[in-house]
Amino acid sequence: MRKLLTVTLLSGLLTVLRMASGFVIAKVVAVYTGPSGIAILGQMQSLVAALNGLSSNQISQGVVRFTAENADNGLSACSEWWKAATTLVSYILLIIAIIVIGFSVYISEWLFNSSDYTWVVILATLALPLNSLNIFINAVLNGRQEYKKYFIVGAISTLSGLVIITLATIEFGINGAIASAAVNNAVAGCFAYLLIKKNNWAKKNLWFGKPNIKNIVGIRGYFLMGIVGALTGPTSLILVRKIIIENGSITDAGNWQAVWKISEAYLSIITLALSTYYFPQLVKIVKRNEILREAKQTALFVIPIVTLFALIIYLLRNIIIIILFSYEFNEANKLFGIQLIGDILRVTSYIPASILMARGYISINIKLEIIFCSSLVLLCYIFVPIFGTQGANIGYAINYAMYLIVTTIIFFKIINKTERNT
Repeated sequence: MRKLLTVTLLSGLLTVLRMASGFVIAKVVAVYTGPSGIAILGQMQSLVAALNGLSSNQISQGVVRFTAENADNGLSACSEWWKAATTLVSYILLIIAIIVIGFSVYISEWLFNSSDYTWVVILATLALPLNSLNIFINAVLNGRQEYKKYFIVGAISTLSGLVIITLATIEFGINGAIASAAVNNAVAGCFAYLLIKKNNWAKKNLWFGKPNIKNIVGIRGYFLMGIVGALTGPTSLILVRKIIIENGSITDAGNWQAVWKISEAYLSIITLALSTYYFPQLVKIVKRNEILREAKQTALFVIPIVTLFALIIYLLRNIIIIILFSYEFNEANKLFGIQLIGDILRVTSYIPASILMARGYISINIKLEIIFCSSLVLLCYIFVPIFGTQGANIGYAINYAMYLIVTTIIFFKIINKTERNT
């Protein structure tokens, strides 16, 4: 529990920095481009998230898992998994580049209803190798529980993004905002490498070389999860925005995006702590009682905190909107209540759901990802025409309530199976 508290405090400091950075960026984009600019930036960020998800985000979960499992066996044991990850990602990046650049005009038209942004789709694709570098560095630091360096890398990444996006938006407007969003993670990857390049685990021979087929197969499951996550998570948000625009306007989508960004910012304090502390712990723990104890302690710590944050956000929502965005976003004030309820359900569901990735239940995770991202879009498709933009928040809350129930049932089935096998 003490370690969780320490990690949460460090996560909190990093997240406060990220929140401040994100809010400054949102403020600058809001002032210089208005609600429509916020919506366009949201689409760009979803594209980057999708590309990162396809290429390396979920594979990095495998890197965290196998680094944590083999940390006591030396670097050579970890290296076998790292080589498998880099080999797999190299092939994936090549395939993604060919497909995305080839269809960049169509992707631009689908995302932005215009082919004018084809160039930024290509730019985001070319930045992917350095994005992967940044993601893998963070994964190893997480798996090795080098929390200090992990949070330093995160802070550098955040500050570099703040400077780049802010200056680019002021100088070039919405084009500068989306271009900097496309390359932000790549720049962070350069800074991260400079920070860790002298570490003994950063030697090239530990990362590049002929991998073992067994390790490729083990990492491949996380790649499949990445494909599904990239095609469902960010895509579902893109579709939700399009549903809001079709039933209202791009301004309505911008208001919804503003509330979503606020939720993402404060929730990242909790989710970062869970992914940094709780996930590696689940990887190492094998006994049922220990898993239950860890989950219970985490729940008793996390749920009150996220509830308190949600209450504070709700009470201060009017001030937050004015400070972080502008008076043009006044309608966003009405969207907080149900969204914050959904946030509490979302974070709570992470506690039982984390065991799926920690124990390598890839197929179950893939099925849940497809089902609940699809159901989010379906619920929004049903509720937005009835309740307006608020319908998206209603769908969000209902969706995570169902997800929490399902993942809790699966959690107990898994730990009961663990008891029989130990």
